[in-house]
Amino acid sequence: MARALRLTTNRRALAFHWLVLAIATLGCSGVLAMGVAAARVPILARHLTNTDFARRVLVVHVDLGVVAWFCALPVALFHFYRIEADRTASASWSAAVAPWLSSLGALLLLVGLVPGLGTVYLVNYIPLVVHPLYLAGLALFLLGLGLSYLDRGLLRGSFGAPTLPAKDEASRALPRLMAQTLAASGHLVDLGATYVLLALFALGSGILRIPGDLEDAPRIEMLMWGPGHIFQFANVAFLMVAWLLLAAWGSGRRPDAGLGAVSTLLAIPLLPVLFLLVAGPSWEGSQAGFTWLMQWALFPALLLFLALVLAPHFRGTHDGGEASSRAVLWPLSASVALMLVGFVYGGLIGGSDLRIPGHYHASIGAVTLSYMALSLLLLQDHESGVIADPRMLRAMALLYGVGQFTFATGLMLAGSYGLGRKIFGVDQRVDQFWQAMGLRVMAVGGLLAFLGGAVWAWAAVRRLRAIASA
Repeated sequence: MARALRLTTNRRALAFHWLVLAIATLGCSGVLAMGVAAARVPILARHLTNTDFARRVLVVHVDLGVVAWFCALPVALFHFYRIEADRTASASWSAAVAPWLSSLGALLLLVGLVPGLGTVYLVNYIPLVVHPLYLAGLALFLLGLGLSYLDRGLLRGSFGAPTLPAKDEASRALPRLMAQTLAASGHLVDLGATYVLLALFALGSGILRIPGDLEDAPRIEMLMWGPGHIFQFANVAFLMVAWLLLAAWGSGRRPDAGLGAVSTLLAIPLLPVLFLLVAGPSWEGSQAGFTWLMQWALFPALLLFLALVLAPHFRGTHDGGEASSRAVLWPLSASVALMLVGFVYGGLIGGSDLRIPGHYHASIGAVTLSYMALSLLLLQDHESGVIADPRMLRAMALLYGVGQFTFATGLMLAGSYGLGRKIFGVDQRVDQFWQAMGLRVMAVGGLLAFLGGAVWAWAAVRRLRAIASA
């Protein structure tokens, strides 16, 4: 492991570094999630008078678990894709520096937990602790992200015909089936990278274009609105890549058709995104435009992908395969189910209450569960083809999948009876039976999800130790 985590242009080592960073950020975010949930459970919340600390925990939890985790693992996929597609054997030196910048940035985000350090702003998508150290941490992480995707080969090779992986077994970083699947999904990888770069551009241009005479809270909300929505398109692109890799590993089948149509459908929003970027965040229609795009331009591509690309993988599995390989279909199925629940819950939102986090915790849980399973797949012993005890994969899928569904359902229940969001500790007023019941359901779901995350963390750390000692 020490040899891999060093300054190098070797894409395999860079992919491993980003993978380790992703695992570390999710681990930290998962621990902090318990603190956020505890600040809402009535039996504990009534004793929490320092609500500022609860908000700090929430900010760092979100930025590590939704920003860092969701962005770091796709960069690992990006490097694996460049290896498997045989486009570039090594990366540029800027890409070599990138994971170190992002690692330092992620570490600096932890300073947001220090009481009294800066001011907390619970804005949507990318909440902040406004302090030079925290802002520097976020900037460094995003800089590393941008340098990785601006590495040579992205713009030159994007959206061309997918390149089949090299036939030489020694030249590939993944088993042949996974290499073929990743190469076939190259359009989605490049599309996800493009959306990330657009989100970073939106953030940078917003800093320059938003009027400085606005108060801090509305200015930060305006700044993060566009980039936060654009990141969702990147998340969907990479989620579909993750689903496809898990499906291929579990079924033993390559994707047959439909990826081109899905990629085209997901690329169509690029045009309105570019229009909104030109118009700028101060334009009166900017917020509504990004909201409309996320509401109506994401689910068609996802549903088409599920029906056209993913469904055939569930119609039969390869004969004689390892049980652990087929067990990958468990977290995949749970991830898909959570995403569909997220669609339904999103349609039930009727105000600024806990139904909003209920919706996005189901959707976020879908992405997280697929990435958890994929991270274990990428850490596997490729020679044996066995990634883990199938019972562990099933336990992870059941505990985290059921837990996240229960957690989101509890939030939906409490929110349906008017309980507000972003309120913690003694500031939370629970005066109805169903509000309290919803929070209790949320607590049970949170505990189950945490246990599922613990199963994943144990398996990931065990594999990392095996790699380190090899």
